[in-house]
Amino acid sequence: MASPRGPGGRKSYGIRSAIQGYQQTHAARQAIHLASPTTNLARRTIRLASRMPGLAVQATGNAIQAARMASPVVRMARQAMGAARYDAHHRRALGHLRTHVLVLSLLCFVIILARWDISLDRFVQDFTGEGP
Repeated sequence: MASPRGPGGRKSYGIRSAIQGYQQTHAARQAIHLASPTTNLARRTIRLASRMPGLAVQATGNAIQAARMASPVVRMARQAMGAARYDAHHRRALGHLRTHVLVLSLLCFVIILARWDISLDRFVQDFTGEGP
């Protein structure tokens, strides 16, 4: 059996064990203090769970309302995706279309010059400021 005497032969009154006990008590108090919000939340959750059917209906209603509000955004996103897909697949066709528009514009320009009975050489001379 161990002797109750500490270092130096003096009697130890368990100061170390008292300090350890105080530290453990303090740590336990802190743990209880830290756990109390969680405990309160658990109690509230239990109270709410007893009224769960009404809350479930309300949550379902909120989800339906959120889906209704999100549907225009989803529609716009689908349109944007479709436009991006169109752009990716038809970029070459759009390039051809631009070429056709340019050719048609030049053709219209030539027709207008012919209609006004203006020669292209005279138009270039008037436009550049050179000539007689």
